[in-house]
Amino acid sequence: MERGTFMPPPLPPQRRAGPLRRRRRPATGLALLATAAVVAVTAASVAHRAASQECLSPVSTCDGSVDLFPTKIDPILHSTTLTNVTYTPIYADIDVTVDAEGPPLRYRFVRCGCAGVAPADGRTVVSIPPTRLYVGDTSTLSQLVTEVTALDRVAVIGNVFVTYSPTVQRRVAAGLTRSLITDPSEFIPDYTQLLNNTVTGGGDDRGPLLALVPARDRSRFLNETAQAVPFVSVGELLELTPLGRAEYVQFLALLTDRPAQGSTAFSFIRSSYETSKAAAAAAVRRPSVLVGFPVGDSWTQPAERSYAAALLADANLDHRYQGNNATTPTFLDLPSTVEDFGSADLWINAGLFPGSPDLTLDQLLAANATQTELAFARLESVRCGNVWINQREVSADGMSNNYFEEGAVRPDKVLADLVRLAHPTAAIPGSFNYYYSAGQASNLSCPHATLPVQPVPPDVYVDTDVRVTGGLSRWDVEDVLVSRVYPELTAEANIAAADVEVFVDTPPEGMPAGAVDLTVRVRRTGPVASDSAEELGAAVVRALDTSLPLATDVTSRSVSVVAGPGSPGDGGGNGNGGGGTSGGNGDGGGLSGGGIAGIVIGCLAALALAALVGAAAFRRGRTRGAADRDAYWAAQEARPMAESTA
Repeated sequence: MERGTFMPPPLPPQRRAGPLRRRRRPATGLALLATAAVVAVTAASVAHRAASQECLSPVSTCDGSVDLFPTKIDPILHSTTLTNVTYTPIYADIDVTVDAEGPPLRYRFVRCGCAGVAPADGRTVVSIPPTRLYVGDTSTLSQLVTEVTALDRVAVIGNVFVTYSPTVQRRVAAGLTRSLITDPSEFIPDYTQLLNNTVTGGGDDRGPLLALVPARDRSRFLNETAQAVPFVSVGELLELTPLGRAEYVQFLALLTDRPAQGSTAFSFIRSSYETSKAAAAAAVRRPSVLVGFPVGDSWTQPAERSYAAALLADANLDHRYQGNNATTPTFLDLPSTVEDFGSADLWINAGLFPGSPDLTLDQLLAANATQTELAFARLESVRCGNVWINQREVSADGMSNNYFEEGAVRPDKVLADLVRLAHPTAAIPGSFNYYYSAGQASNLSCPHATLPVQPVPPDVYVDTDVRVTGGLSRWDVEDVLVSRVYPELTAEANIAAADVEVFVDTPPEGMPAGAVDLTVRVRRTGPVASDSAEELGAAVVRALDTSLPLATDVTSRSVSVVAGPGSPGDGGGNGNGGGGTSGGNGDGGGLSGGGIAGIVIGCLAALALAALVGAAAFRRGRTRGAADRDAYWAAQEARPMAESTA
């Protein structure tokens, strides 16, 4: 059963104990040695064995005089678990790492008909292409069905009840593919059934099928099948990078002898991913984010060196634990989550189980009354209606979710969604794949104004771009926006609370450490004269200097008057103070047609103020990690927690 793009925590949730909120369970030396020994013994037990599974189109010439692999997969460049791909005329070698503490699994994929001729050389020999397959994870199944187009080879799957693909569902209903799990209340497949010919479609005159087994189940598979079923371990969910995970489509294409399909599919995914990443990087705003859904009173957030964190970073989303260099997630109790993520702009991967494609925020809050009281109602993302649910494509019974199936191996689609929701003016073609907005809560209000992306004439925006230095993080600033910054702005600059919004900008290249760039946006009735804009910019700097006393410098870098379409000056002027054409601080930059046209009044370098106050007392040095996926789904689906984070 595939477990999705944001993976579950590796261990059952732990409660916060005193001031120490990060709890890890590092493996002991003996445990690591034992793990390595088990992997080594297991690897040795299956090496040198010529898999006798049934294969397609056997050849008769195996002397190496003919290249039996005329079309090859593209080089593996992103995956860290797929290595050492080499070809000979009759076989292809590839190594698969499924345990960081053990040796890689060394496979030799031999052209059908040549298994008895090709030397093993200590490798597990597999005859390709296989006639029949068992596929354990729905992420693997998705790549075989959609990208490799080899569904006709799939004889058995792990669990039809958590499989979203309508194509697979129809095939199972027609009896063309079987499911190991036949009871919707069960989630752990019984691998001994693969020894039963009535399940696998085998017989006395046919060799066994080839099993594609999730890396996490490898040992159990060996024990239950007594090594009688040839298998290959698949480890796409162990990949820490999005493109590394997607690159497994080439592994499956090599295995099924469809190299052209695999290379074409990955090339498309990589191109789409990089396009969305570039669009996100060009956005002016950089929103902050909270991830996942709590299990009871425990909420998990991803560490920096994880698949989830890589997706967030490439979507130009900021979360509190970026930069902690951790590889394992950490569990927060609800009060700690509010403390650390209460000011986050967005909450993504919310939702209930069974899933729903039209859950409202009111329904979500009502279904979790205790959590709402302790946490949800105190989150700005909830109060401001910025909650996103990753259940756009779920089965009718809500038991299966395409986000955790196709989305697990299509990071380009997930990233496109993240960019759409985080940077709504970025030019990402198409519509949402997996996410939808939960809308507004009827009984909650946002604690600050959220101005439209474009001003509505005759209104204009006066944008003051400010740099705050002194070792503060964006979270140090963001945490006090509601309590200190907004009140000071309304008082110092005589601004109505409904007419001001502060957001954090995307850091430019060469951004000095300990600096935060902000845009303070004020709505005014146009036109606004240059001197009035400059006076407003000066008031903004004074307000920030007062409300952020631990900053060493609060510097205005430019003041811009931003007009909407149809206003005087629309289409002319610069929006960045440096002769550029970004069109003001509307997210997405470079907008045309109905986009924002900014009229820059000028830079107010003379407004730099030095607070001359140390920042050490204000910094909090947060080092806790963050969740790789919505843990709620894992708990409800009764999936055993993995020891490592994918």
